[in-house]
Order: sequence, then C-alpha cells, then structure tokens
Amino acid sequence: MSRKRTGRDFRELHIWIDEPKEELGIDHHSKRHFWSRSTEKEIVEYWNKKEDGIGKIAVEEWLFHIALDNLFILFKKVEYNNPMKEKTNFLSFGFPGGDFVYYEDGKHENEIMKRIFEIIKEGKKQ
Repeated sequence: MSRKRTGRDFRELHIWIDEPKEELGIDHHSKRHFWSRSTEKEIVEYWNKKEDGIGKIAVEEWLFHIALDNLFILFKKVEYNNPMKEKTNFLSFGFPGGDFVYYEDGKHENEIMKRIFEIIKEGKKQ
C-alpha cells in the first residue's frame, strides 16, 4: 500500500513498527501503534538521514499503518462483543470541510466489493 500511496515501499518502516510482535504477540500494538511526539520525531529524524525530506512521508505511512491496524482490532472487537451483528467488511470515511467525519459501514459480497473498488479507481482517472 505504501508504494501505491508514495511510490516507496517503506518496508523497513513497516518491519520496525511490527518488530515487537516477536516478543509481545498481539500485544505488540502497545508499542509504536499510537501517535506520540517522540515517536514522530524519531521517525522524521531517521528517515531524513536516509533521504532529505522523506521523514514527513514516513510519518504519514506510520500513521496510516497504525490506523489500519486499529481498525482491524475494532472489527474483531465488534464481532466478539456483538456476535449477532452482521459482520462488517466495508468502511467508508470522509472528512468534508474538515468539520466532521462521514462514516458508513456494511457487509458486501466479494463481487460487490470488487465493483466498488473499480468505481473508485475509475473516478480517480477522471
């Protein structure tokens, strides 16, 4: 995903984010999976040494990684806490005007999901 978003794979960054997994298992999310000024600074400094100006992009990828991981945890918690709720496999977010968050979730069959993503791709080409 990073390559698609930035043109770089940031593999080293993603390995670093999940490195505590070997020691902590699922609890590795207690490390490097939340925003802090000190971690942001560490990432910016490290990546700027590798290539000037890339630190801010690395921070965006770090935040994107942890956001997706936390959404995955949310999916699992919703399923666990409410087994009668239909499983959700689709989330849509929007931040129109920056004043509020648009949110929608649902359950779609795989063919519908594929079509949704095709429509999104087609819209980006225009």
